[in-house]
Amino acid sequence: MLRGKRAMSEVITSVLIILLVIAAIVIVWGFVGPMLKKTSEDIGTGCVTVSTEITSASCTGNALALTVKRNAGEADLKKIRVVVTHSAGSDTFDEEVGMEELASRNLEVDVSNMTDVSKVEIAPIVAKSGGDDDVCSIQDSQEVTC
Repeated sequence: MLRGKRAMSEVITSVLIILLVIAAIVIVWGFVGPMLKKTSEDIGTGCVTVSTEITSASCTGNALALTVKRNAGEADLKKIRVVVTHSAGSDTFDEEVGMEELASRNLEVDVSNMTDVSKVEIAPIVAKSGGDDDVCSIQDSQEVTC
């Protein structure tokens, strides 16, 4: 009779240990889960998948005209950051584009207050899931003379 109770207490002990481990996992996940979710939203994948290039760039009067092409790649491309390098440094312009994949767009940037424009660079700006915008790294550049 004593032998059956001893076996029963070992089973109960094992079940209690398993329940304690499960409870500990749930408690830890309650703290770690929200942090992982926020971090994954901050990272975003738009900059990894979007691809843009300058197909042409030239100066016409006081304007720098450039044609930007969006290559294949999923992302919500909202704007193109245009960086114009000139003798006094560089200026940055964010141009609204909203381009679909494989589309091209003509952009014009006022360079009337710049001298000796030498280079233009572009970087896509994509929408993140949290509603913010993510400025990607420079994807293409082209030498120009203005």
